Amino acid sequence: MATQTYTGRLTDFGELPFPDAQPRLSVAPAVDAFGPNGLLSSKRIPVSLAADGSFSVALVPSTDTSPPVEYVLRCEWLDAEILLGYSQWRFTALPSGGAISGMVSAPLSVWWVGPPWPPGLPSGWYFDQFTNDVGRKN
Repeated sequence: MATQTYTGRLTDFGELPFPDAQPRLSVAPAVDAFGPNGLLSSKRIPVSLAADGSFSVALVPSTDTSPPVEYVLRCEWLDAEILLGYSQWRFTALPSGGAISGMVSAPLSVWWVGPPWPPGLPSGWYFDQFTNDVGRKN
């Protein structure tokens, strides 16, 4: 199953990390789904946070699931394993991976018009402006 890497940074509204806090970050699909190679469970995936609040996680792109899933990134605020509260963010995992902050209201399908084509030929729909051919690459 092909996954892509999705990245982000957890900070406060002053864009500072939480050096004294104990956040526990995880991501899960909003629903169970089918993937390219079988069933996908909506169990939470733990995500490690760096000291500066940055993180990355490998996920199946939303376009490769049926139904197309929305992911939920959840941060639980802990005090000695006692849950004090949590924050949640929903996003659509685009086929090319990248920064989650740009995927909050991202379209589910991606169209590429060319040539030239993007490096690595990422998943999406392709429209050839010279031949007028349309196709999809998974």
